[in-house]
Amino acid sequence: MAKIYITRHGETEWNKAKKFQGHLDSKLTDKGRTQAMWLRDHLVDTHFDAVYASPSSRAYDTAVIVTGDRDLPVQKVDKLMEINMGIMEAKTYEEVETNHNKLFHDFWKNPQTYEPEGGETYHELTERAVASIEEIAAKHRGQNVLVVTHGGTLKAIITHYENIPLKDLWGPPFMYNTCLNVLNYESDKGAMEVMGNIDHYPEAEKPHQW
Repeated sequence: MAKIYITRHGETEWNKAKKFQGHLDSKLTDKGRTQAMWLRDHLVDTHFDAVYASPSSRAYDTAVIVTGDRDLPVQKVDKLMEINMGIMEAKTYEEVETNHNKLFHDFWKNPQTYEPEGGETYHELTERAVASIEEIAAKHRGQNVLVVTHGGTLKAIITHYENIPLKDLWGPPFMYNTCLNVLNYESDKGAMEVMGNIDHYPEAEKPHQW
C-alpha cells in the first residue's frame, strides 16, 4: 500500500487579498510559511520516501519547508497545479462576482456545469489530478509520500476517491492552508483515511467551526 500525505500550500498574499490564483502565482505570507512549519513539526517523525509538489512557488516552497531536514528533493509535477481559472485569475472575488456573476456563481455553486472562459473545467482538473496521484502511487508501492498541491486540486482528488458527486465538490471538509489529508492506495484503489485535518494548528489559530 502507498500512503500519500496530501496538503495544500500555506497562506499566500493573494489568499489574503481574496484573489483568484489558479495557474498564476503569489508568494507565501509570513503566516503561510509558519503554517508550513506547523505541519513540518507535526510530521517530524513520519518517514517519507519521496516528495512531490505543484510547480507553483506557493506549493513548492511549502513542500520545501514541510520536508524539513530530510534529504529528499521536491519533485515538481505539472498535473498537481491548481485549476486553470482563465479570465478570473489575478482578479478579486468581488471583481469577478460583479463583472462575471454567472461564472463566479457556477465556479462555487455548480462545479458540475461550470464552463470557464480560457481555463479548465472541474472534469478536466479531476482527470489530471487523479492521474498524477495514481502515477505517484504506482511508483511508490509500500512507501510514504508527501504531496503539496492546491485547494481546488485537493477537493477534486477527494471527490474522486470518496465518490462524492461533483456538484458537492466544495462541500465539507474545507481545505485550510496546510491541512493534512491521507490517502491509502492499494490494489489500484484509493481510500481517504484523513481529510482536512488541522490538528497541527495552535488552538488560537483554529477556525471557530473546527
